Amino acid sequence: MIEAKMLYKNFGASVAVNDVSFTIPDGQITGVLGRPGCGKSTIANILAGYTASSGGSVSINGYDIERHPRRAKAAIGYLPANNPIYYDMTVREYLDFLSRLHRLPRRQVPGRIAWVSDIMGISEYLPHLILNLDRGVIRRIGIAGALINDPPILLLDQPTAGLSPADTREIREILKSLRQDRTMVIFSSYLAEVLELCQHVLVLNGGKLIANDSIANLRALAGDKNRLKLSLHATLDQLRRILSSMESVEDVSAQPGLEEGALDVILESGVDTDLRPQVWAACARENIPILEMKYLNVSLEEIFLQLTGKIQGGD
Repeated sequence: MIEAKMLYKNFGASVAVNDVSFTIPDGQITGVLGRPGCGKSTIANILAGYTASSGGSVSINGYDIERHPRRAKAAIGYLPANNPIYYDMTVREYLDFLSRLHRLPRRQVPGRIAWVSDIMGISEYLPHLILNLDRGVIRRIGIAGALINDPPILLLDQPTAGLSPADTREIREILKSLRQDRTMVIFSSYLAEVLELCQHVLVLNGGKLIANDSIANLRALAGDKNRLKLSLHATLDQLRRILSSMESVEDVSAQPGLEEGALDVILESGVDTDLRPQVWAACARENIPILEMKYLNVSLEEIFLQLTGKIQGGD
């Protein structure tokens, strides 16, 4: 379990983290989300013991990270945002070096290196110089290094930032496989990444914690139904024929539109269903003009934008 109480961090006159408190229970996958410069990486460094806070406290599995740093850090695997790594080492040499830093028994090291290499898909690169590998492989090596001591807590700061779509997808799939029986905190500027990987989210803005809730509750806030508004040049009989071919529609309401001969229609479906392709196809078959079509939902993206402004890569 991770407990942060009234965390404060300043760099001279600049306040990076301002009175932030939260608890992350064992086994929970938490996303820390916000715009670049909101304090995500500073909090990541404080939780990992890389940076001392200016105020407040951090407890890792009951150990204060400043008073008992060795015991607290033994439970943590950490990938910093800049993925610091020794490029003049081979992959095997680098992982062996990290094993020694963690004081793993020497007899366990070969097996541990083989284990993390298999998980991260880097076994074929073990004899290669890291300098000669591409960015996606190097990021996987960084995560392998965070896993080398098989920690119960994994902190990952911007694990997919700057990667190609293919590398991003591959790493996200690997992270999904690591979620079982592990507490994971993913610091990210990407809303889609947090929604895909996490159960809970902390939202930061200007160094302050402005939201702390489950992904499920935020989805409920956004609405558990898709509501598609249509304006059609159609009769009620034509509307009924359209709807008869659309099994995904769960509810419908219709009333005369402002334009003569038009109907204003609202279709409801499950939150994971996009009715627009079905509407286009059905109206084309009936030669019905679509005057307007738009979703009425407040999306999760809109909620986060309202909280923090535009979310993008960085930090």
